[in-house]
Order: sequence, then C-alpha cells, then structure tokens
Amino acid sequence: VDAEFGWAFAKATLGAGHSLPLAGTAFLSVTDREKPRLVPIAERLAALGFDLIATQGTAAFLAARGFAVEPVLKVHEGRPNVVDMLKKREIQLIINTPLGRRGKDDQLAIRREALVRHITTITTIPGAAAAVAARTERSTQAPTRSGGMRASSSRTCSRVTCDEVVEVGPARTSST
Repeated sequence: VDAEFGWAFAKATLGAGHSLPLAGTAFLSVTDREKPRLVPIAERLAALGFDLIATQGTAAFLAARGFAVEPVLKVHEGRPNVVDMLKKREIQLIINTPLGRRGKDDQLAIRREALVRHITTITTIPGAAAAVAARTERSTQAPTRSGGMRASSSRTCSRVTCDEVVEVGPARTSST
C-alpha cells in the first residue's frame, strides 16, 4: 500500500516474488489494436534507458514514430528469435499481448523461457503502464513515510550479464 500508484504496484510486484528491472532490454510485442497505447510506455522505457526490441509489426509501428527499436523474429518465424535472446539473457523485460493461435503458441514458448530465467513478463497494456509508472517513481524517489517501504538497488553479475534488482524492506526510522 502506498499513496503513489507506482510504488504500490512495485510493492505488490515484489511481494508476489517478482522484480521490475532497472535497466537493460525490453522486448515489446502487442496487437495492432494496442499499438497506439504502447507509445507512452515505450517513451517511458526509452527515457529510463532501456533498449527496445520488438517483433516486426510492433518495431515498424514504433520506428515510424521515431523510436530506436531493433526488430526480432517471433518464435515461428525462424532463428535467432526472441526465445533465443531470452536463453542468452539478452532481455530483461517482456511486454507481450498475443492474439490468435500463433500468438498464444509464441507466448507459451516466451513465457516458459521467461519463467526459467526469472524475467518479468507483462501481458496487458494496463499492466505495462503500471510497471513503467512503478519503475519511473522508483527511479525518482524512495518512499520513507512511517510504515512505508525503503528501496535499495543491488547488482548481481554473472559471466553473461549483470542484473540489477531492487530490494524492498521496512522503512528505516531515525533515532533522533
């Protein structure tokens, strides 16, 4: 619970055992109907320093609006594809709203790999908007009100990549 929605969402996400990445690459793949609603989300992700990659249709839509976005193949389109990138830990955040049979098959493969690799996956535009709001608020201030939460960043590195994680715990109180 928090007075600011972004922090409340971040706390709920962390409480459910998930994390919101602080940096890296965001994979975007949304239905045609949802592409216009993706623009402000992509703007915020880019402003936070995320690299954007997307399936062909989503990449073309975003590139036409001035975004620097790299296209990536869907699972059924060949290799290397998004699942290959997940296996190499080249993606830290997934925003994927599938439609139709192939979309569901792709989502299943993506979701399965994301679960194995502990990569945050968001399957709705409202959920994506909430996650970027949480990430934006988290980057500007840490709630410290009585009964609030404190946030600190730590970095875990392996040979392949570094993953930044936010740890949330009880607010620190001053003894003065």
